[in-house]
Amino acid sequence: MTGRLFFVGIPQAHVRSSIERAQRLGLEVVLGDRAENLERHRDLVKGADRLVVTDYTAVETLLATARDLDAERPLSAVVTFKDAGAVPTAVVAEKFGLPTNAPEAVAAGIDKARTHQAFADAGFPRPRWAVCPNPAALHRFVAEVGPFVVVKPLDASGSLGVRVLGPGDDLAAAYADCRAAGPDSPVLAEEKLIGREVSIEAMIHHGRPVLFGVTRKVLFPGTVVEAGHFTPDPGTELTRAEYTDVVARAAAALDLTLGALHLEGFHTEAGFVPTEIHTRFGGDEIVAITEAAARCDMTTPVLAEVAGLAHEVTFGPSPGAAGVRFLVAEPGRVRAIDGVARAAAVPGVIRVSVPVRVGDPVRPLRSSYDRVGWVTAQGAGADEVMAALDQAVRCVQIRTA
Repeated sequence: MTGRLFFVGIPQAHVRSSIERAQRLGLEVVLGDRAENLERHRDLVKGADRLVVTDYTAVETLLATARDLDAERPLSAVVTFKDAGAVPTAVVAEKFGLPTNAPEAVAAGIDKARTHQAFADAGFPRPRWAVCPNPAALHRFVAEVGPFVVVKPLDASGSLGVRVLGPGDDLAAAYADCRAAGPDSPVLAEEKLIGREVSIEAMIHHGRPVLFGVTRKVLFPGTVVEAGHFTPDPGTELTRAEYTDVVARAAAALDLTLGALHLEGFHTEAGFVPTEIHTRFGGDEIVAITEAAARCDMTTPVLAEVAGLAHEVTFGPSPGAAGVRFLVAEPGRVRAIDGVARAAAVPGVIRVSVPVRVGDPVRPLRSSYDRVGWVTAQGAGADEVMAALDQAVRCVQIRTA
């Protein structure tokens, strides 16, 4: 083994491949997470060289675990692809003198208000925004900017607590819903952007931005919940070089100097408006579809750089297209699941996942966590991918009572 990697937290979408890729680099992989997560995802993490129980969201606990591991055999790298573990992992890596983004920079990317300010200081166009400590502050913000406002917890993800407001909406109820989703997080109010939303997958590799792909986002009607993602995005607002420049400017705005980046934003009349940035790759199977479409490996370069190993970013010939569509069901309890095998057999389908089981509850669709499964597919072009996804989604029947 060339080194020892402390892999913090379980990114379900790509933990298995990340473990395998780290081991191909010659790294011993020690994966740490809470006991219940290690048990729940034991099939995903069984390839790790060692599993350790730790709370990756608590700095002192994670630091104590890292010290114990380092005493046995020195750590070469500490890395996470989890938002909740981003700051603790950066603190641990910094204390051990290992490659990392500064904890303060990572924290600024999680705090949406600090992100807004950093992007504004960097000259990006911005919506008007404000942190609202109480419902009265939200009322004042709406009175100032107009009724079309988005409210969200300051540091949550997965669309939890996000509400899009319009004329006549009950602001007090929206504020209460937002606080209930993130009780420890202040409410952020933003002027609603008018435009087309995309996400950007990239990394800072030895000081330079590398663009893996741009993904188009589609929402379920009347919600803020993603119904699907498709890559490459067909839009023509920016060239690949211009997107790469956006990545460089956004990373520099928060002093992020290495590793994975997931950047979200809108194409508007004022130009591209970045809204969020994370020191991880996108969830929602975005890693799988980006790698399939761009013929690339997104995680090995990150793991190699933090471990001090040489590895170049490469893209295969003949890039294609890929996408993911999410499955939903009527609220209730699952009483039957049919058609998964038929969906998986559709030409072009990469994977069908239905994690719910008979008897499981299905909640009303309010966040990403209320979806019941997904289908990914690839093809030569967007039409081929869409046709495969449409056919596969029609195959899957999840009935509730």
